[in-house]
Amino acid sequence: MRKSCSSLTLLVLFSFCLAVSQSFFVPASPASALARQHSTTMASSSTSPINATPPSASQALEFLRVVGKLKTLKRTGWVNNGVALPESVADHMYRMAMCSFLITDPALDRARLMKLAVVHDLAEALVGDIVPHDVRYTKEQKRVLEEVRVGGWVNGLECGVGGRE
Repeated sequence: MRKSCSSLTLLVLFSFCLAVSQSFFVPASPASALARQHSTTMASSSTSPINATPPSASQALEFLRVVGKLKTLKRTGWVNNGVALPESVADHMYRMAMCSFLITDPALDRARLMKLAVVHDLAEALVGDIVPHDVRYTKEQKRVLEEVRVGGWVNGLECGVGGRE
């Protein structure tokens, strides 16, 4: 599995996704409320640059608008190789999450794998699907491009600006 963005970027995106999801779901029981309080505390720890405050409706919609681009963004490697009906980046991320359900090795954190599968290519909604053998970008240039664009996007969402391209 290729790595599309840094661990910090994934942490930022996962924290934002967590905040978005928490703003839409009300705990059904005291145990759920305790779990939500724990996850909010985890999301707002000093290792996460995201504030645990749920996003506004406009921030959530902006997030979903950008993420929605992944449904129509076809995987570059498939297109370049002439694959009929190439899968989208969203298709790929979903399939990776489903593959995570099949993990049975107790040494692996299956829940973390599922979360990573769902967010690992979010940067592609902003920069496109840059394949490893693309001569226009070095691995480092791709990483920096993704981190800069995702960082700006997340910061815009945090501030309620919602960075439009």
